[in-house]
Amino acid sequence: MKAPFKKILTPLFISFIILSIMSASCTITSANSSQNTAEKDKKIIKKDNKYKKGELLVKFKEGVSEEEIRNINKGRGTEVIEFIKGIKVYRLKIVSNKSVEDMVEAYSKDPKVEYAEPNYIQRKMERSIK
Repeated sequence: MKAPFKKILTPLFISFIILSIMSASCTITSANSSQNTAEKDKKIIKKDNKYKKGELLVKFKEGVSEEEIRNINKGRGTEVIEFIKGIKVYRLKIVSNKSVEDMVEAYSKDPKVEYAEPNYIQRKMERSIK
């Protein structure tokens, strides 16, 4: 009885090992595929990480008067496009010949400014599910 049992057990054991290896291989392939997709998504985000030319966002510190803000903006060569009340941020248009980067740096150095940054363009990333 030992010999027939051994003949059945050996092929089953080998089949189990092969299935285990195949399953592990599929899991690794799936993980690599997910990682590659995530890396591609990061590249898409980096490509889209741009800002609107000639615009910046500036938040002034608490206590800075409207008159001071007008004078600062006029002196730097910017005009208010919009005031975003909820976050107290000014969207400014650069009317001088300065770059967005130069203006962000100039506003950032002003002690009356909490922060200044380019007006980044947000894009919705669409991805089909297969």
